[in-house]
Amino acid sequence: MAYAQQKTPSSDRDADKSPSESVKVLFDKGEKKYMQGDYNEAIKYFTGVIAIDQKNFEAWNYLGGSKFHTGDYDSAIANYTKAHELNPNAYFTLQNRGFAKHYKNDLNGAVEDYTLSLKIKKDYFKSLFYRGLAYLELGNYKKAMDDFLLTLILEPQNYKVWYLLGLAKYKSGDEKGALSDYQQSKRISNLDLPSYKTEFNPFAIRRK
Repeated sequence: MAYAQQKTPSSDRDADKSPSESVKVLFDKGEKKYMQGDYNEAIKYFTGVIAIDQKNFEAWNYLGGSKFHTGDYDSAIANYTKAHELNPNAYFTLQNRGFAKHYKNDLNGAVEDYTLSLKIKKDYFKSLFYRGLAYLELGNYKKAMDDFLLTLILEPQNYKVWYLLGLAKYKSGDEKGALSDYQQSKRISNLDLPSYKTEFNPFAIRRK
């Protein structure tokens, strides 16, 4: 006669696991929660991973992302800094740290991290895009335009970049160039985008 296989109680199973197996279980659960948008639960699992393996780069990086999504930008920056110490060539970690600084309105700090990221991977779209956005907020329209032009080499049909390039031109007094870029953005997106005269940037970071 067939019978159901009895499951080992989870506490007994965990006791039998090696530290590396326990790390994998916790990490996989944390990653799943992160992807589901359950960041508080993800924090618990990644903190558990780090308690066992303090040099786990991915756990520190995910912990930073989880903290960022809960609005704890200071902790996110600290976690990304630890991740960067463990893996200095992780350009995306520097971009993430810059993004957290960007949300804190530390625009110069954000530009610094985006630049560090680009020194490792010069064609990393996110760092170029957000550095351009930070320069735009700082009023450095020339550097903003330079970054947006570089991003258009990577993604020539990105309507957001065309819009922001035009906005930087508008702010710098080039209304003719701004109009051309604005029209290109509308052609690509087929959206009714706000005029630059409204002073509303639909792609600006919305801080809580």
